[in-house]
Amino acid sequence: MTKPKGYAVNPADIGQEAIRQFVLAGLSEQLASLIVLAILITIEICLAIASARFLKATCQEALWLSFRNHYHILLNRGVTIKPIASTCGQSAVTFRVPYWLFSNKDGSRDKRRSNNRLIRKPSVLQVSHYSISSKQPYLIYWLYKELLLRNVAVAAPLVACNGSTFPVTENRASLANSSRPTTNAIQDIYEHYKSHPTDFEEYCADLFRRQGYKAATTPKTNDGGFDIKMVDPSGGICIVECKCYNPRTESVGRDTLQKLVGANACMQASRMIFITTSHFTSNAIEYARAIPESMELIDGGKLEQLIRTASQTRNVQDGARQEPSTNLNQVIDWEEIARHFPPDV
Repeated sequence: MTKPKGYAVNPADIGQEAIRQFVLAGLSEQLASLIVLAILITIEICLAIASARFLKATCQEALWLSFRNHYHILLNRGVTIKPIASTCGQSAVTFRVPYWLFSNKDGSRDKRRSNNRLIRKPSVLQVSHYSISSKQPYLIYWLYKELLLRNVAVAAPLVACNGSTFPVTENRASLANSSRPTTNAIQDIYEHYKSHPTDFEEYCADLFRRQGYKAATTPKTNDGGFDIKMVDPSGGICIVECKCYNPRTESVGRDTLQKLVGANACMQASRMIFITTSHFTSNAIEYARAIPESMELIDGGKLEQLIRTASQTRNVQDGARQEPSTNLNQVIDWEEIARHFPPDV
């Protein structure tokens, strides 16, 4: 039978009909009433949970959008964002590294314990009116570096592990600066960094910092297909790939440049820069000229020129008074956090 237009279902009628059907099936009216009551309560609880989850998801979306509009950073879906009171103009970040419930002296898992498990607590970054957390420390580290690229003041990071919290005082940039090639000759630079390519990346990043860029190196793993992310003095985003190749025997080909272009399909940087201590093949040079994106090629000769320019800039800066600030020259490297992880994680 077709219900008339505007007909509304009465929950009480549904309950009564359900009780009647249970009674017809042979149950007592009292038992049938209890069963229907339990079903209705379960439905109410499920609806309440669904409503709460929908409300939470809606609030998260609103906060994600607000954060993106404020800082022009698209947060990873692996983080949770909550509103907080103001941080008084400076961000704070605590990296909580995982640890075993029962561990050996070196922090590795104690295999004698059958109920042993890895404890993961959320790392937290607070900035403005936002608190962003994740049980994946690297997601918070990525956000920390993105904020520094945008000149957002960040207090000295803390590392927390198994109840202990301490500041991270070492930074990779200062270590790289303390050990430099003895000359600016490209062959000497290659010999100095050939066994430490990540130090070469930091060396290149520092060359651009001296020219007013904000530069941060990417981690050894999951680097996204490039080694350095920079913001130039005009605010443009640049990505850089570095190859410490033998100037006498090696070269960079077209296929290597294509990988950087592929990485930029996700980054959408306005400029790409490829640096090598050796040289580029003719096919690579033609490819860089032909693509619609802007790609700058810096070979060994141009790198020597860049080093001389940066050295002159540094001499001027060393003679001037430097105001203390939190910037990318003081940013900690991911390895300074990762070294606190258990060796078997």
